[in-house]
Amino acid sequence: MPSFDKLGKNKEEGMFPLSDIKVVELSSFIAGPYCAKLLADWGAHVIKVEEPPLGDEARRSFLLAEESVQDKDSSLFLYLNTNKKSITLNLECQRGKAIFLKLVQDADILLESFPPGHMRSLGLSYKNLREVNPKLIVASISNFGQYGPYRDYEAAEISLQALSGMLLRMGKARPTKYGGYLVQHGAGLIAFIAILTSLLNKGDEGQYLDLSLIEAGATGGILALLPYVYMGLMMKRGLDRSLLGSVGIYPASNGYVVFVPGYGGMESLALLLGRPELMEDPLFVDPIARQLRAEEFAQTFILPWLKEHRKEEVFEQAQELGMPFGLIQTVPDLLDDLQLQDREFFLQVAHPVVGELIYPSTPFKSNAFSYKPGRAPLLGEHNGEIYSSLGYGEEEVEELQKAGVI
Repeated sequence: MPSFDKLGKNKEEGMFPLSDIKVVELSSFIAGPYCAKLLADWGAHVIKVEEPPLGDEARRSFLLAEESVQDKDSSLFLYLNTNKKSITLNLECQRGKAIFLKLVQDADILLESFPPGHMRSLGLSYKNLREVNPKLIVASISNFGQYGPYRDYEAAEISLQALSGMLLRMGKARPTKYGGYLVQHGAGLIAFIAILTSLLNKGDEGQYLDLSLIEAGATGGILALLPYVYMGLMMKRGLDRSLLGSVGIYPASNGYVVFVPGYGGMESLALLLGRPELMEDPLFVDPIARQLRAEEFAQTFILPWLKEHRKEEVFEQAQELGMPFGLIQTVPDLLDDLQLQDREFFLQVAHPVVGELIYPSTPFKSNAFSYKPGRAPLLGEHNGEIYSSLGYGEEEVEELQKAGVI
């Protein structure tokens, strides 16, 4: 097995694969910031441009419950914006636009998530941007893309999941939303891949990437699409498999386990239950009888045994028998998971306001380059540094701030 340096230890910044890439980020909430986070975590120099005085709306989303932290950035923002530099800039005024054009003159990537047409209304269309930087790659993320009949429609995560077909198989009596922000994060990941692909093919001409959240969601809904396209079958929701004596989620003594008895054979299930004689029982031998008497099977054999065993014990014993059982992990379980600990998946980062934070790192390792641990910026934290690099003195920066430009 190759030797891996973990989390950038003992490596210079030049070992980060994107360390020579400059990104200007004009995005908020989840999809765009997540894409820019991935770029920054692999070494790109990401300058996050935020509108004064409040900045990215994610700073105020999912605020921590304690009163003492209500004046701090949300946990969502702190995760999605690691390793970035934050500046404030008002793009609605002429001075702000002029500063922004200076900022992108030597940038490799501009990532924006305004509604379609907004950049053009600011005088910052792709054509305008190419005039100051012909090699610029512009990536635009929007709900439905830059053209089409839905172009100007508003959308929330649940409506994106619904319109993309993702909810077709969720729920019983009626469709149910997937937890979290799958479409938003999926679109951010797709944007990251699209940008890397553009960088691989970068030449003297700029490129434009049009990324649609609904299309990212439709990619996730492919399991419902394929049976219809190939066989004309509509996938149905509502089948509760937990009592079929097959795949399901069952309660153990201290939580829930994913029960997959058919994989590994019913003989293995009998051994798992500690009752090898059950290999001859009709409900173990005949799968049709087992399904016809599914509740009896569960109540007689599975549920009583599970009530006497912890979920960790069920998981480990099943795996020893070659049965792909899982266990439903709580967040504390996840942080204590031996596999993730051994691979140093979680990293600890210090933040000057919130303190120590624990973040996921990356789901792959490389023996050639490193992942960059870091924290999210305070609002406008890097105004002095970035504006100084653009030729503005300290007094000019103060004047721009008083004038509402930054």
